[in-house]
Amino acid sequence: MDTDNPLERLKKIDFKIDTQALVNHRMNQLKVDSVSEISIKKFRNPTHELIDVVRENHSLDEKYHIEMINILQKIEENTASIRAIVELLQNNSDRQEQILELLKEVISLGTVKSKEEADSVFQKTLTKIQGLGGTVESVQTLIGFLNTVYNSTITLL
Repeated sequence: MDTDNPLERLKKIDFKIDTQALVNHRMNQLKVDSVSEISIKKFRNPTHELIDVVRENHSLDEKYHIEMINILQKIEENTASIRAIVELLQNNSDRQEQILELLKEVISLGTVKSKEEADSVFQKTLTKIQGLGGTVESVQTLIGFLNTVYNSTITLL
């Protein structure tokens, strides 16, 4: 009997894919208003279309993870800078007032209105930091913080 044969039963099953649902899904992804804006060729082979969607989602996931790693690295760098400044203040109690004044000057970079003004404040503050004396580590910490604030300011101008 033909109906007992699995191959014959498979032949009778209708494997049509709801192409309109696939078109609607893709239109929503592409944010288009009409089918005429989409190449119908994309929908002739639903398997390829689904593979493309999976690849696209995988690519977006990879980009997201890379971006998140970059953001976390920047947060870590900024946090390390803050910790270094706090340690600098705690370890230099004899020069805390001088260091605080320098930090105020560094932070004042955020108020400048032009790159020229930022460059001027940067150079003046750098000269003061170099004249502070103290350990090489304390000078490096202050210069590192100055560079961080300067670079952040320049990107916003």
